[in-house]
Amino acid sequence: MSKLLRFLFGSRPPTVAGMRNELKTASIPQLVDLSRDYHGFMREDVLVRAAELRSPALLEAILERLNDWVPQVRQAARTALLALVPVLPPAAILKTLPVIDRLRLAKRENHVAWIEQYYAIVVDVVGADALVAEAVTGTGEVARSCFNIVSTNSLLDASQLAQRVLENGADFVTSLAAWRLVAGLKVNELRTLANIGLASSFGAVRTAALRESLNSGGEQADALAEQALLDPQSSVREVAMWHLKERGYPVAQFYADRLAHDVLTMRKTRICLASLAACGTRDHVAIIKRFTVMPHARTQVAAVMSWARLAPDARDDILRFVLASQFARVRQLALVLIEDFGAYIPLDEAVALAEEKSDHTLALSLARREPWTWLTTILNMANSQIDSLHKAHLIRELQKWLAASTNIYTKPTAAQVRVLISPDAPRVLNDLVGRDVFCANGAFRQIFELHGLRW
Repeated sequence: MSKLLRFLFGSRPPTVAGMRNELKTASIPQLVDLSRDYHGFMREDVLVRAAELRSPALLEAILERLNDWVPQVRQAARTALLALVPVLPPAAILKTLPVIDRLRLAKRENHVAWIEQYYAIVVDVVGADALVAEAVTGTGEVARSCFNIVSTNSLLDASQLAQRVLENGADFVTSLAAWRLVAGLKVNELRTLANIGLASSFGAVRTAALRESLNSGGEQADALAEQALLDPQSSVREVAMWHLKERGYPVAQFYADRLAHDVLTMRKTRICLASLAACGTRDHVAIIKRFTVMPHARTQVAAVMSWARLAPDARDDILRFVLASQFARVRQLALVLIEDFGAYIPLDEAVALAEEKSDHTLALSLARREPWTWLTTILNMANSQIDSLHKAHLIRELQKWLAASTNIYTKPTAAQVRVLISPDAPRVLNDLVGRDVFCANGAFRQIFELHGLRW
């Protein structure tokens, strides 16, 4: 047994053994530092002293030791915390709850029984009303821990707790947890809470509430689903679409009519465009294309993506269209169209279109797909008038190209060769790098000669 204790705690040095009397006169900052001491004996003695002092300033140090690797230290930390709770202000006690909750995930020991004991003490000291108030109006980890205590200890009727949390809607996690409480309630209580849930600011709660409302049927179900077709949350719209399609409702035509005839806000316009792409057909492309010329970048983005989804065979034309857009946000869709939709135009043409709009970031993003296009794009940019910030960016880009040059397995085209062996190329590269990169042992000279590029 003594060997096991020495293994767990370490040898008790004379200085540590003699510290017990000195701990009685140690200051709070000293005790905090000693609570992190290497020797388990020292950490345990500090926690014993903390239980005697009952100082709120030692709370953080005690909480750190609750999952200590030494069992005796863990026990001393629990004892010290229980001794400290009665003298702590309620707000400080509530802030300990997330730390205690995380002990459920600890592997060194099963803390569940002690956690329940601690919760019972917290309820007695803080009071049920304070816990309920924090669960209903609070946000973050503290509110979620309070909600768990209130719900598991039945400090408030489940229906009342769910209603108050859903009406307040302060925290996403507690709102979603409140909705899960309603599963075993009566039908009339469910209907009331579902109506509250439909007004929630959280899309996941509205989705669950709408699903419950539609499953319960009723005369208003279809009208409720139609109203939800314009909800900002896509999952809410999907539930509504599924319900209405089952009843033969022309969902796609609903969105097409809104776009064609209604005066919509920009947000609802984007909702209709995205939804029409999800349930529409090629016949709706003409309506969608009207919005690709709107003077709003986000609306153009929604229209272009809807166009691409309903007319995938037009992806190459759509790629040229976005590269010619006046909005950088729209031009960035070129990468999405190439990577996700398989759109294609010659890479040199795509880079040139991006450069026409002075979109250097997009041009380089496109050029990186082919090493020689990448290098010629860097050279062309550096050969024009650029500021110091752009030059620094091109230097970093050149360094990336050099690092990737070992993986070049293609030959440059004739047009690229003319750029690479032009008199300007060495001058531009030397200016970027700051030295002669084409000297006898220069990295660029070796790479160029390897691929048959000579002056």
